[in-house]
Amino acid sequence: MVEVSLTNKINVSISEQEGGENKEISKRQVGYLVAKGDGTYTPTKEDAKLLHYFTRDTVGVSDYSDHNSLAKWDYVLNPENNTIVLGQRAKVVYDVNADNAKFSDGNKVIEEVVTLYKPDLNLQETTQIPTREGYRFKGWFTTKDNQSDKFTLSKESFGVTGDQIVSPIAKESITAYAGWEKEQKVIYTFVSETVGKQIPLVVEALKPLDNATYIKGEKVTPKQPTQTEVALEEGKWVFKGYEPDGSVTVENTDINFKGVWIFEEIKKPETPEKPETPEKPETPETPEKPETPEKPETPETPEKPEKPETPETPEKPETPETPEKPETPEKPETPEKPETPEKPEKPETPEKPETPEKPETPEKPETPEKPETPEKPEKPEKPGDPEKPGIPKKLENPRVTEKSVVVKEQKGNLAKTGQTETNTGIIGVGLMMLATMIKRRKKR
Repeated sequence: MVEVSLTNKINVSISEQEGGENKEISKRQVGYLVAKGDGTYTPTKEDAKLLHYFTRDTVGVSDYSDHNSLAKWDYVLNPENNTIVLGQRAKVVYDVNADNAKFSDGNKVIEEVVTLYKPDLNLQETTQIPTREGYRFKGWFTTKDNQSDKFTLSKESFGVTGDQIVSPIAKESITAYAGWEKEQKVIYTFVSETVGKQIPLVVEALKPLDNATYIKGEKVTPKQPTQTEVALEEGKWVFKGYEPDGSVTVENTDINFKGVWIFEEIKKPETPEKPETPEKPETPETPEKPETPEKPETPETPEKPEKPETPETPEKPETPETPEKPETPEKPETPEKPETPEKPEKPETPEKPETPEKPETPEKPETPEKPETPEKPEKPEKPGDPEKPGIPKKLENPRVTEKSVVVKEQKGNLAKTGQTETNTGIIGVGLMMLATMIKRRKKR
């Protein structure tokens, strides 16, 4: 059997009041049955659109082609039993209620039309849930700011009272506002209680990770690290616990659990650092082979020096009489030679010449360097008598002359020995004094 749906418009009227000339029991209300299937055909929503509510009322009734108007009478489908009934339509607006909140399609508001097909309808809220960064959706509320009045979708939401809906509803549209609760996070930090020691990366890596969020009033218990001791070469880190310790009730801020660690040093001898391997020195260049020096010429053998002649041994001088040791005077000035007297006719015996005054003792001279000991002089010949004054040159005493010769000879001998003239003068003075003494003895 082939099902045939309605294809043409049908005006259908109902009893609007009880009684009347037709003594109607039913009256106009939401849920009034108009049509149903006969067992071979099941009415659809499109069939309901072809049935037009025909009434004398001009207000609160939908036109034949209007199936979207709110709070107006119209034939609708009851989806529970697939019958066509008299009903109404209303609209629910859902507002995300925050600038940074949105639905999955990006919109901030969605509208849903609700079909009222029975008076005790159990209406369902939208299944679309908005999202907001850092917040948790709490539900829908009747006001924008006061989130203590929970929104409940029912006939009462549209201003309907009583068990029946017998007139157009008072509120054709209602708005539900999203409620939000600030989400709080749990943050874990590690700190060192050992002075001078910082938490190493290997310990930082043990911080628990909590991606969950919490809202005010919930309780949170800190998560323990996967290790409570971390051994290192110089010691070990030991976990001592959290601050605060135990469960915490969430308020309006994030929860920070501070994990406390201490460092226990292990004393052990320090391992000396391995010295760096010195760079391999560069191989020195091979020096050039030096030229072979020429063989030096053999020096001439020097002539052997002649052997010096052996000096003649001087004759040993005769030992002179030891004269009286005179005081060492400065060398006296040579007295002027007396004038030769005129030759007398007959020479008189000359008077004994006056003894020359003894020369003044000169100042003591500075002590001269000690002279080398002279060789003993040859014994002088006995001096002759001094020349008498007034005797002509031819009568001069040969002894005096000899004395002068002796003195000269002695000077010469002394010069050979390296003696100075000072020594020679001393000897000469001694000889002169000796000659004077001899002359005096002869006169006596």
